[in-house]
Amino acid sequence: MNPVKKNRLAAFLLLAVLVFTTGMGKQVQGQELQAVSKVESEAEQKVKGIAPAKKIKRIRIGPHPKYTRLLLDFSGPVEYQVNANFVEKKIALIFNNTSITPKVQSRKYRDKNLAAIDVQSNEDQITLTLHLKNSNTRFFHHKEKAASQIVLDLKGTTEPFLKTNIGKKKGQKKKEEPIVKIKPVKMKGLSSEQVKEVILKDEEEKKETGWEEYQNALKLYQQKKLEDYTIKVESEPDPETGETEEIEQTKPGALKLFRKFAKDYPNSPLLPNILYLLAEAEFRITWRQKHPNYEKALAAYQHATRKFPKSRFSDHSLYKIGNIFEEIGYTLEARVLYNEGINRNQKSLYNTARKTSLANMLLKEKRYEDAYQAFQKILKKSPKSNEAQLAIIKIANEYFDQKDFIRALDIYNEAIRRWPSVVNKTPIIYSNMGEIYFKKRDYQKARKFYFNMVNMDPANKEAHRALNRIGDLYLIQGREMEALSVYDQSAKLDPENRESQYGKIRMADIGVRYPRLPVNDAVFDVNAYFQPLKAYDEILESAKDVDILSEVTMSKGIALLKEQNYLEAIQEFKKLLPLGEESKFYRDAAKYIRQSLVFLVDGYAKQGGVLPILYSYTDYASLSIGKVKSLKTLLQVGEAYQSLGMLPEAVRMYEKVKQLDARKIHNDRIFLNLGQIHYERGNYSEAEFVARSFLKNFPRSEKVRDAMKLLAKSLNGRKQHDDALKVYQNILEKFPKFPSEIHYLMATLEAGRNQNAQAIAAYEKTIDTFDRTQKITPDYLREAHYKLANSLYQEGKYAESIDAFDAAIKLFPDHPHRSWSEFISADALKKIKNNPKATAQLNQLIKSRPENDLIRKAAQSQLKVMEWEKENTNAL
Repeated sequence: MNPVKKNRLAAFLLLAVLVFTTGMGKQVQGQELQAVSKVESEAEQKVKGIAPAKKIKRIRIGPHPKYTRLLLDFSGPVEYQVNANFVEKKIALIFNNTSITPKVQSRKYRDKNLAAIDVQSNEDQITLTLHLKNSNTRFFHHKEKAASQIVLDLKGTTEPFLKTNIGKKKGQKKKEEPIVKIKPVKMKGLSSEQVKEVILKDEEEKKETGWEEYQNALKLYQQKKLEDYTIKVESEPDPETGETEEIEQTKPGALKLFRKFAKDYPNSPLLPNILYLLAEAEFRITWRQKHPNYEKALAAYQHATRKFPKSRFSDHSLYKIGNIFEEIGYTLEARVLYNEGINRNQKSLYNTARKTSLANMLLKEKRYEDAYQAFQKILKKSPKSNEAQLAIIKIANEYFDQKDFIRALDIYNEAIRRWPSVVNKTPIIYSNMGEIYFKKRDYQKARKFYFNMVNMDPANKEAHRALNRIGDLYLIQGREMEALSVYDQSAKLDPENRESQYGKIRMADIGVRYPRLPVNDAVFDVNAYFQPLKAYDEILESAKDVDILSEVTMSKGIALLKEQNYLEAIQEFKKLLPLGEESKFYRDAAKYIRQSLVFLVDGYAKQGGVLPILYSYTDYASLSIGKVKSLKTLLQVGEAYQSLGMLPEAVRMYEKVKQLDARKIHNDRIFLNLGQIHYERGNYSEAEFVARSFLKNFPRSEKVRDAMKLLAKSLNGRKQHDDALKVYQNILEKFPKFPSEIHYLMATLEAGRNQNAQAIAAYEKTIDTFDRTQKITPDYLREAHYKLANSLYQEGKYAESIDAFDAAIKLFPDHPHRSWSEFISADALKKIKNNPKATAQLNQLIKSRPENDLIRKAAQSQLKVMEWEKENTNAL
């Protein structure tokens, strides 16, 4: 064979091996612990108080000059099993029927051989997992029965302990070899001169084809020196001292040499290799950039493909061009090129990659079911394709994010069944499955998967969230002490973490809802439990995100609601409304605001607080968070409008209640209120008709007494005073409790027809029969005191009227008629010839500057009259 052709063939083979051969790493399969047991939480152990006889007391680092030594102190006849998986850098020690002390916890190490120790508890089984720094690690273990210890020794290295050494061993001294004389090369059928001629011709062809330049560029490519690089060399000797120094010198990289070769040797048979290597180098340089621009790489691949379309490397270039189009978002072009490559060569090495890219494009386009089917086809031909397995798990995660929990759960269960090792390395699956079962209210399965998440990857931020979810499950199931224990553990894990704040919020919530739990301050941090409002305020000041801020605001509002501090509770809930209707916090806040309004209006209605009722209702209406559905609340708001004389608004509220009251529970109350409106408008006949109709149609109503009062007032309005008095007497006989108000109404009736003697007697009965244990003093009692004094004055009982005025002013100094009463009292003093006291009272009245200026002027005039009378009396 022609030597030049041999060299060409060697070059092609070398490039093919370099660019397109993928090495398969050795897979060392160690024994893996397949079953993931359900691990009881620390909370359950605290509550149950059950512990096995065998116990691991602590784990500590022991002394050793070469190895990393671990000492496990234990009590009892401990037995253990070892499962080593050096590929994954894990060694698991399994202890059955064994417990641990609080000192034995998962932790990380700064050690050359040991990265961390993971402690997992599953009922009475303890698993200690040693995470190694190197897969090539020597591991020795034995038990020291005398000291009740297990001794573990580790020593790792980055080089394999056993390997085939080809050539000279490391550190071996060179042996002197005997000089061997090289015999002249002989080729069958050629003389020595012909051989020399062939060699010389081969060397000339190498120079013409750029063989040496090709080898230099290829060597740099193999060393990954694609761009220009610098080396340190010695400078020229100094002319005076003769000394040299180390300087940096820039050398051209493989990319520059490829370009130079293509320019210098345009007709070389090695040019196809050079152009494809040039394109590959451009791609690798661009791919490493933070914001890659594939324009040069794409142009290089297209140039190589167009110039040498029949090259064995054209299939690779076609795949790379499609890959670049996919990277820059030209999905249509990429899909066309991938399909073209698959159809052109069904046995191409790149078809699996093409099909994977096509499936990933479907995934990016959110065509999840099509992507799922595409990856399943890939797994059918390549069952161990890790990329396809992870892609299917990613599809399940997308279904989970879209709240298609049924489909997500199906795929998760399939993944657990088919690829348990992949699932164990992706613990977020357990968190998502726990969440799905939590929403399905399958709390037992949910807790199992949350525990798996916590145990498989305790350092993961989702593990902390899963721990809080376990607490939520206990709280939902009514296991408050277990929930409190889990939340306490969560709050202590990382106080600066948002999940720790969540745990603290829930501890405070338990304190609000269940304040009488047997909480032990030796076990828990009890501050949040016993002082929930203080805990809420602390978290409000340092909330880590909007969700935590919303959670703590909601919890504080609920706590205030339970304390019946409705106004402040509503103010807290209103802070959550800007989150929008799609937010769970918005919906809950709207619900609690309505609930607070119902309680607030009912409380004010019982106290006669008309204005606060209307303020609260108007404030609620301004929030636009839905209509009030409580008929009782709407009725109370209508009555508040009626009390202020806003009769149209009151009638509108009554009509609304009547329409919504399908069971007609409030018909009697509405009917009577409408009769009261007739009375207030002066329609006494209609009011009387309503009252009589009420007594006839609702004889067992709680409002019968009010209906009889309306009847009596209506009769009084129609000047049928005797009939009205008879009705009042009937009320006193039928409802002997709380007679004070009826006596007052009878007094006003008598005063209205100038029967002062009877009016005085009725006013006195009003005052005498009033139940002074009532917390709220009604208006009619205030009026009774002042009107009694006026009636006595009108009857000429001045001394008694003076005492009555003094009592009224003393009991109710803020009454609007106080100034007038003081003036009349002064006049009564004058009537009984007590001028000095009358003068003093009038002067005091003038100094007090009454709101009614006429009373002040009248007092001044009265003083002048009294002075004039005094002067005239002295003159006489």
